[in-house]
Amino acid sequence: MIEHPNNTARHRIWLHCCIPLVLCMAIFIWIQCVSAAQARDDVVPYTVVDTAQVRCYSNDAEVEYPKTGADFFGQDAQYVGNEPAYEDNGDGTVTDLNTGLMWQGDPGEKMTFAQALAGASKCRLAGYTDWRLPTIK
Repeated sequence: MIEHPNNTARHRIWLHCCIPLVLCMAIFIWIQCVSAAQARDDVVPYTVVDTAQVRCYSNDAEVEYPKTGADFFGQDAQYVGNEPAYEDNGDGTVTDLNTGLMWQGDPGEKMTFAQALAGASKCRLAGYTDWRLPTIK
């Protein structure tokens, strides 16, 4: 069977134009998906309170705010978050107005982790019975 000359030309155009275009589109879509996934990873499902840190440091000393890409860039002082806000409940507890967490106002005497863990389960401060030690989310 003899192929028509127009079919050969169409075939060459398809190979040289369409395949690279399809590959570029696939790469673009893949990059968009990866970028969206990374953006979701940066968002935390809970409130983070700012530390109020305003100074930047090198390994040895305080430094001016580093520029993007420079050594020591990205320190806590270069980011602004929720300002700390607390309310003294007048019953020995303090509430963090950003997170809603309630804390014992006076930590009392220094103790070991094991002592604090045992003490939390026995604590009845402000009439609550569900005290626990804080954990990292």
